[in-house]
Amino acid sequence: MTTDSLPLLDWQRPRQVIPFPGRHRTGHAARVANSLSNSASQKDADWRLSRAVDAMRNQMAKAGVHSDQIEREVRSFLILVNHECTRIGSSWSPVIECQQNQPDGAA
Repeated sequence: MTTDSLPLLDWQRPRQVIPFPGRHRTGHAARVANSLSNSASQKDADWRLSRAVDAMRNQMAKAGVHSDQIEREVRSFLILVNHECTRIGSSWSPVIECQQNQPDGAA
């Protein structure tokens, strides 16, 4: 057997296409940030943000994106919205929680 015939050497990592990458949705993030800055109350701002995030989640789920990847994309979108809120001087911006090494179960 020669090294040219080993399929292991031809192996390539499977590619995954993310159809709606959160970090590149700058126009949508700017519209959401503008909407949040025009909110009359905290409750109104929360509703507007949750509506945008739910629509993004549903869109990716219908496209067959895995739930873990959806959450990563939503998180990167929220970071982008937060930066946009800061850029335009909004009085309200989303709170982004750190999710590293958090166990799923109770102790």
